[in-house]
Parts: sequence; structure tokens; C-alpha cells
Amino acid sequence: MILGIDPGLDGAMSWIGGEPPIIHPMPTLSYEHASKKRKNGKPAIKRSLNLEEIRDILEVMKSKTEHAYIEKAISMPEHGAVGSMQIGDGYGALRMALTYARIPYTEVHPATWKAKMLRGMGKGKKASILRAKQCFPEITLKNSEDGKAEAMLIAEYGRRILHYQEKFENEQ
Repeated sequence: MILGIDPGLDGAMSWIGGEPPIIHPMPTLSYEHASKKRKNGKPAIKRSLNLEEIRDILEVMKSKTEHAYIEKAISMPEHGAVGSMQIGDGYGALRMALTYARIPYTEVHPATWKAKMLRGMGKGKKASILRAKQCFPEITLKNSEDGKAEAMLIAEYGRRILHYQEKFENEQ
């Protein structure tokens, strides 16, 4: 099976090649931020990747995984310095988890997979959900589950590259 990873906190890991696709929402931990408070005075809640759960999932799935495709993390101005650091930290941890599990992987830029998988649809989250529903009609997705949709599309992109590279690369 091919693994697609949307590495964000609201992302997912999706294996395709079996029926139906296997989808794991990105495992996260929530905790109170010690030094920050919300406007209502309550502690701010922070999230991070649950690395132990990710390791356990990959350990179970590694013998079934032919190759993984992980969306390359990119920094954008609206993320800020701390946000960019957190994105990079999670992305690096996922790459290390794949390496530890001995799952070969390819990093793919968001614009690269979206240009192929969302051709003629726009590049937004709604387009990802719509295309995932078209490619995988057996899967039910809510409008808030763009991370699952994108993980499935990254896996499908990887499957097409890995198994049908010449045909897929030459599509107009």
C-alpha cells in the first residue's frame, strides 16, 4: 500500500491500495500552555504530535507499506516564527518516524501534488475534499476533514507516480 501524509496537526495518514483506504487522523496531544491565558482567563490549550502513537501506527503498518509520500512543510508569513518552528518540528519528527520504521519516503511539495490531483478545481480545502470523494467514493468525509482528504490525495498522487509515472507525468 502507499502511505500519504498531511503532516499538520489537523492532518492525517492514509494508506491506499487496499479496500477501503485506511485513514488515521494525525495523533495529537493537548495540554495547557503554562504561561499563556485566553481572553476569558482560562489557560491556553496547545497541541503537538503524539509521537508514541505515530510510532505505534507505523510499526503496525510498515510491513504493508510499499512507499510513503509526505507533504513537504513550507513556512508562510502568517505562521509567524513560532508557528513555522512548530510546523518544521512536526514535519521532521514524521520523517524520523518513517526512517525509524524503515519505510521509504518521498517528500512532495504541496503545489506539485495539488497541480496533478486538483487540476481544474482550485487549490483550496473544499477542492481537496471534493476530489477525495471522487477518487474514493466509499469514504465519507465531513467538510472539516480536509486533512484526511489531503492525505488520501497525497497517497493517490504517490501511487500514480510510483506505478504509472510515465503516463501520469505526461498528462496535460
